[in-house]
Amino acid sequence: RVLGAKKGDQEIVVEIKGFGEQSLTHDFYESLGQALVYEMALRDRGVNWPLYLAVPLEEFNRLEKVPLFIRVFDKFFINLLVIDTENQKITTWRTQKNTSK
Repeated sequence: RVLGAKKGDQEIVVEIKGFGEQSLTHDFYESLGQALVYEMALRDRGVNWPLYLAVPLEEFNRLEKVPLFIRVFDKFFINLLVIDTENQKITTWRTQKNTSK
């Protein structure tokens, strides 16, 4: 699911991603690919809002145990929102900086 939101005064796009449907590796590949395609589609439409991939806290904790996954998110400048689904709140904003966008 993709939706528009606000972070302070800044408008952002959030892709809500469910993990745990396949394997962690498969879900990671799918999420990364979708985020990159969505970001390009937004740019093609002239939407310059940053894209955030929303990840449940439990799944982010699993992803963090594989340093390669986090390094890939960093390499491709994927912004992450880590969401505590039980308490329905954002626990972490991981904002990447890419000045070439």
